[in-house]
Amino acid sequence: MKKIKKITVIILIVILLWLVMFIVDYLRVVSEKAPVFCVQTKDGCYTGAGYSYEMYPHIITGKKEYSLSFFGRIIKSNYTNQPSGVHR
Repeated sequence: MKKIKKITVIILIVILLWLVMFIVDYLRVVSEKAPVFCVQTKDGCYTGAGYSYEMYPHIITGKKEYSLSFFGRIIKSNYTNQPSGVHR
């Protein structure tokens, strides 16, 4: 019984840490900064643990726009004009 409880606590801690990393990255991206817990794979693309961001500056305003993907599926995007390379 103690072993199951210990494993459950470890799993909950890992999930909590992942959630904290995701929230920190999301808040940074929304405020037009690069995410902290992601690796930059190419220009404007950042990959984290199960999620990724694509960030590009708007052509006219220069404000950074982004799309958020979970496991390869775009779930949120604030693009006004779709940049090349972004598949919806």
